Amino acid sequence: MSLLQKATNTKKVWSFSLKRGLLQDILKCYDNDFIFKGTTSKKTTTDKYDLSKYFRTFSKEVRDITFFKNNIVIVRNNMVFDTGRYNFKLYDETIKAQYFMVFDSKGKIIIHYSTFYD
Repeated sequence: MSLLQKATNTKKVWSFSLKRGLLQDILKCYDNDFIFKGTTSKKTTTDKYDLSKYFRTFSKEVRDITFFKNNIVIVRNNMVFDTGRYNFKLYDETIKAQYFMVFDSKGKIIIHYSTFYD
């Protein structure tokens, strides 16, 4: 399986797991060494405990995720760089966000940055 396929599969598992609140499956998408800043968080973290706290709360609200098809993906030096926009449909609102993800040679997320988009 190519590195791009591994990264794409991780992204699909991440999305599926977030919509269904499968916290352990979300956490498995991230490498042990990572940097994370979530859309609704003011804090950047490298700690799995903080990551699990964020997704434990956020996944309870998310009903659906839509990735826009105009994302940009570059494969270089055994890493995949993926940037674009996604929407999170919550119970009573939609969050528009832009993201930047970097996947390592195993297809695990090592950098995930997300922020609001207008």
